[in-house]
Amino acid sequence: MSRSATEKNLDAIARRDRLNGGKLELLAADGTIVATAALGNPCGTVAGSVTTFTGMPIAATIANYGVPIASARLRTSANVDVGTGYTVGTSGSGAQVIVSKLTPVVGDTLTLNSLTHTET
Repeated sequence: MSRSATEKNLDAIARRDRLNGGKLELLAADGTIVATAALGNPCGTVAGSVTTFTGMPIAATIANYGVPIASARLRTSANVDVGTGYTVGTSGSGAQVIVSKLTPVVGDTLTLNSLTHTET
């Protein structure tokens, strides 16, 4: 199956609109929520089927200290998954979600530094 650039761009806009005021959840390997970052409203911009989330850096609320972050998911404000399985890493890793630290410990501030989604 192949989709036109126009269709991909429209899907990216619809995804962004559903995520306005939503959140990014950073997850452990077993799916436990390690931290949550609130997304703005509007949460980002779309160009060429790529959504670039704005308002960075965003401070995340840590729920579980000492637990490594393995992946991330995007959820609406009503807790409906809009995207799952995002890669997470630190600066220079090439991951889809860039955070300040992969295993937050007590006393840490965890920040979401970059987040993009590309429609395929």
